[in-house]
Amino acid sequence: MTRAPTSSILRRRANVCLIIVFLGLLWMPTLDTFLHFDHSDPPGEKRQPPEFPKIKPGLGGLKEFIAGLDAYFNDHFGCRKSLIRVYRTGRSRLFNDRKGYRSVVIGSDGWFYYTEDQMVEHYRGILLFTPDQLHDWQTLLEHQRDWLGQRGIKFVFVVVPDKHSIYPEYLPSWMKKVGSETKLSQFFAYMKAHSTVDVLDLRQTLKEARQLAPT
Repeated sequence: MTRAPTSSILRRRANVCLIIVFLGLLWMPTLDTFLHFDHSDPPGEKRQPPEFPKIKPGLGGLKEFIAGLDAYFNDHFGCRKSLIRVYRTGRSRLFNDRKGYRSVVIGSDGWFYYTEDQMVEHYRGILLFTPDQLHDWQTLLEHQRDWLGQRGIKFVFVVVPDKHSIYPEYLPSWMKKVGSETKLSQFFAYMKAHSTVDVLDLRQTLKEARQLAPT
């Protein structure tokens, strides 16, 4: 009859497994440097990573090469893309730290919404056009249409809707509208009532296209 493993044997096996996992994680960046198995999307850093430096003659050239090699390694070491993604996700979800997402608001199911240009105020209907501003838009677009029409060019003004106009269900629960109108709905209604400029509203078309391609 086989004896059940003692607690010391179980502890030793657990330690061995822990060491193997630790060594595996420790070597993953090195292995990825040569095997390139990390296929995560690159982080949006708004800059070009440095290229591998060239060796130049002289002591100054050597120092420049070493500094360039350090900068290159910092942006190209193995599993860097996955590690940055895990770090950002952990800060956001575990600590509610949004320093890495200053230009976005985090919605449900991991959706992000761009918040620059007062997007939140526009969506909630807090900021609206004044009558003078709507008239200015009408004047501008009619002037552009007439100028192009004199040269045989047809003018169509297209407003590309923001993500929150097409996927509002993923917005955070606190983002509630305070009125039925937005700047966009104001603009379309005004132009339809006061102008003959061809203004193309893509909102409904894109909402219907979600049935074919949800995202």
